[in-house]
This record gives sequence, C-alpha cells and structure tokens, in this order.
Amino acid sequence: NIIIRHGENYSALLLEHELADAIDRPRNEIVVIDSDVRPGLGRVTAILGVDQKDDLKALELGVREAQLRLPLALEDLVFVARGALPRTTSGKKQHARIRSMLADGTITIFDRVALTPMPPAPQGVVLDLVAIDAVGTTRDIVTRMARRQGVTVEILDSMHLAHDLGFDSLARLELAATIEEKTGIGITEDRLGAIHTISDLLELIRELQDRSQPSGGDRSVTQLIAAIVEEIPQTNLVVTRQEGRRLLVDGRWVVDFASLNYLGIDLHPDVIASVEPLIKEWGTHPSWTRAVASPAPYTQLEAGLARLVGVPDTVVFPTITLLHMGVLPLLVGRGTILVDEGSHHSILEAAELAHGRGATIVKVRRSDPADLESKIADTDASQPRIITVNGVYSMSGTLPSLVAYEQIAAAYHATLYIDDAHGFGILGRNPTAERPYGLGGGGVMRHFDLPYDNTVYIAGLSKAFSSMAAFVTCRSPRERSLITKASTLIFSGPIPVASLATALAALRVNDHEGDALRERLRDATRRITDHARSIGLIVENHLDFPALTIVLGSVNRVIRGCQIAWEHGILLTPAVFPALPLERGGLRLSVTASNTDADIDILLHALSAVRAELGETELSDRGASYAGTFEF
Repeated sequence: NIIIRHGENYSALLLEHELADAIDRPRNEIVVIDSDVRPGLGRVTAILGVDQKDDLKALELGVREAQLRLPLALEDLVFVARGALPRTTSGKKQHARIRSMLADGTITIFDRVALTPMPPAPQGVVLDLVAIDAVGTTRDIVTRMARRQGVTVEILDSMHLAHDLGFDSLARLELAATIEEKTGIGITEDRLGAIHTISDLLELIRELQDRSQPSGGDRSVTQLIAAIVEEIPQTNLVVTRQEGRRLLVDGRWVVDFASLNYLGIDLHPDVIASVEPLIKEWGTHPSWTRAVASPAPYTQLEAGLARLVGVPDTVVFPTITLLHMGVLPLLVGRGTILVDEGSHHSILEAAELAHGRGATIVKVRRSDPADLESKIADTDASQPRIITVNGVYSMSGTLPSLVAYEQIAAAYHATLYIDDAHGFGILGRNPTAERPYGLGGGGVMRHFDLPYDNTVYIAGLSKAFSSMAAFVTCRSPRERSLITKASTLIFSGPIPVASLATALAALRVNDHEGDALRERLRDATRRITDHARSIGLIVENHLDFPALTIVLGSVNRVIRGCQIAWEHGILLTPAVFPALPLERGGLRLSVTASNTDADIDILLHALSAVRAELGETELSDRGASYAGTFEF
C-alpha cells in the first residue's frame, strides 16, 4: 500500500512497522492509510486495534512522540477494537477495505484524534476542478521534472518524454502521481501508456480536466500501484519451512520460482557442511576493516574468482551495492557516466552519488549502440568516461549488445563497466547451440570472448553461488590499489565467515559439478519457455536463461495472472509497472537446478490456466518506447 504526498511515494507497511516499534505495539494491530485514494485529498491516518483496558491517552501521546521520527507525518489517529481490522485469508491487511469501512462507518470506533489540524487544500486542488488551469499546472510539473533530469532547454510540446527528457517508467509514475495530486485528474493505465510527447499529455489533460476521476470506474495509475501489494498474493509473505524448492506459507505448501539460487548451491550438502569448520577457525565475523587486515579466506576467494573469470586479480566487497557506491564515483571522478537505461538500480544510485561529486550523467537507450556512440561523441575526452551496463537484464533474462559496447569503449578510450550479477556462474566460454550457456560459468566476458583491456567487470556470488559477496576485477596492481581506496571497502567490515566458507565451497562445486548443474538448469528452463510459447504466451528471454518474464501486459492482467499462479501454488516475482513499462508487465520466474520435474509440472499447469483465462497478450509499441526502472 503506497501513500503519495507531493509526488513522493511512502510505504504504508514501513510506516506501520516503524510506528509499531516506536510505541511497542503488535504490528498486526496497526494500519496506516490515506483516507482518500486521490493524492493530496485525504489525511494520513493510523488505525490502532486496542482493548477496553488500554490507556488511549497514553497511546496517543506515544504516537505523537513517535511520528516526529517517521518519514511521513500522521494526521489522524483512530482507535478500533482489537481484531476488528479485516484481513485476507492469507493474513494480509486489507487497506482498501479499511478505508471504505472508515468512510461508511461500518467499523466501530472507540476514539478519533486529529494529530494535525485540517490543512487547506493543496495548491491546485479544489473541488471545482474546472477552475484549475490543469494544462498550465501540468506544463509546470513537466518543466520542473525535466530540469531535475538536467534538461535545460525550453519545454516544447513536440518533445518526447523518453527520448528527449529521459523519463523512464518511474518518472512517468511520478508524473502521473503529481498531476493527480495537483489537479485531481487521474490518468488511467491505458492513457498513460499512450503518451509519448508533451503534446500527447497536454491534450489528454484538456480532455480530462472536467472529471476528477477516470471514467467508467477504471482506476488511475496511482490507485493501481497502491493496490498492487494488497491484490497480488506473492508479496510480503513469511515462509515458515523449506523443503527443497517447496515452501510452507500460511500453512500451505507452494513451489518456489522466485528464489535467485540458480545452481541450487544453497542446498548442496558440501556447501552447507563447509560453514562449521571455518567458523570454528575464524569465529563468526572477524571485524577488522580491510584497510587494516583481512582474514586469509578473503585472499583465497579473490584468487579463485580471478582464475574463474580470467583476470590477474579481484577485490571482494560485501555486496554489489556497496561496490558500486564506492568504486563507480572513484573511477569517474569529474568525468562522464553513460548509463544504459537497463542498468541495475544500484548503478543509478551510485551514478547519482558521483553526480553530486561533480560527474556528468548521460542516459543511453537500453542496449542501443547507435545511441551510445552518438552520445559519447559529445562528451569531454579529457576526463574519464564510464559506460555502465548489465551483463544480463535480469527482469527478462535478455542480453545487451556487449560486443558493440566494448568496441565503442575501445574506440573512444572509455571504460566499460559491466554489472554481471546474473550472468556470472551461468554463462561461460565456448557457447554452442547445444550448450547455449557455454562452459565454466565465468560470466559474460568469457561468453562473448571479450578482452578486459577496456572493461571493469563486477559480479556477485548471491545468484549462482548462493553466498553474500561481490567482486570487481583488477588488471594491474595499480588498479587494485585504486579500488582498495573505495570508501565502502575501507569503512565496511568484512563479509561473514559463513559466506566466505560457502563462496569457497561453491567454487569447488563449480569446478566439479558446475557444467552438469548448468545443463540441468538449461533443460528445466527450456521446458518452461517451450511450453509457454506453445500455448501462445509471450516470453522475454535469451538462451533459455533461468530468469524469464511471461509477458501479460497491463497491471490489471498481471495482478490477475499472479492470483491464478498463487491458486496453483506458485511463488513468483510480480513484474509490474514501474519495474517494467506499463504494457510489458508479467510473471517473472526464476528457475533453479534444484527445481524438480514435479515442480515444473505444477508451473506448466499454472501457466496454462493463466493463458486460458487471460487469453492472448496484445502488445503495441507504447510500452516499448521507454525502459523499465528496476533490475533485480
């Protein structure tokens, strides 16, 4: 459940957790909602389930004190009977129903307290929407967002939201939410997907400005996003037991196709057995900063990774996010980062950090060498130039144009910065039609037989090797010396000894069994992709890569598809706007080598049921005109 204020999104679940911790009350008896689904027209309300014996005044004082530390101020506090807050059969809070019950008086209220006085309506939001200059307000919103994106030219109606302004799907969501907040005009999913230019947007606002809500009962995009967590069953679940890839959730066994443990090494007996001996030797966590000392298993792991990917040396960090945050700003300095729009969100955040230190950010269309070359030609060659890209686009299991990117990097003396979080451990050398992954699992550089001359290669061990660690390649002692100056290496402790143990054991398993595991994984994935395509479903995927998206289209179709999958006992990852473009949402499946044939049979039945109810997916080019925002 999302609460939108001033164009910003706030998680109601996070507010509930923080409030519960602050006032020491059970989380399941606290709900936070916006009293009106239209941004800016409601009040942020906390509902507490209480007993007759509870001291309501003391609770009120506790909430007033706690809300000073919350990211979003609470405006109303409502006390209801403990147990009165409605839940789904799986135990989830029903925020929308609670909102309706408060509005129509069907829930008994013990007391209601205004924590803040009723504010005047936000600027531009009045009951008589005809009086608003909605078109002018929308133009102002677009102008401010464009300036924030670094676009300084005068806004022209013919400008393209994606190509000229760099608006990705998250920016479109923010745009729709801010328009709704400032004007009261809700833009539905199909209408937002049809907007390409500012002219398209302004024409739509002119058409809708006499209506405060979408016609025909359709929900606006912001209302849809707010409903996703509530209506998609595969969110915020608690797993109480695991047996292979079967999980016990709310007393029911389901099949796991959401785990990112591609090779199934998390369940490998040799990997599990490796933990206890190393902990006995080193304890659970030697807490030296690496600038002072490193446990010997660190150097063993770095040497093993260097051999696998074919470089002189590597440096291991606790996580890829920490690696990006420390290394990318260090490499670019005051130069230019050319960000492929499909780059992982942690790269975008690291680029923003570098921008704050003087670097320039240039957005490049997803896997578009021509766009990259046209933009790098306009950059300052006297400063470092870094091209960031994923090794594999993880939401779809598709590969970017890495060979062309590497050639452009070489031609312009730039550095290609590859985040191969998903390809490492799966893709390897000498791929063939019979062995599309290749051999060894050394990553996309080995897969495409690319030189490391112009490349900094980053990967994590969590996806294929089931361990908490990440690494960056080093071509020389000088480069290693530079990388070890990254603040996130100096000021972070080492990774836990258990992760060092499982990472080293995973490398040994990869040496002896890796190619057999990858063959089993490929066969399992191929069964799924072949079946899905044979029944008319659209699958985004290359090489039968074990992360794939069954494309369903609109948010409503994705919600229903997730529900059908859950009815068949399938845990998956919802792939929905803004993680993907509006018209390309779907069911994201992560396959592992430890998924059994029986697991896959259940999934195939579920996909057939999705196809039977939802029919064919009709896609236009509307959703393909801009990239999604998040890669996992």
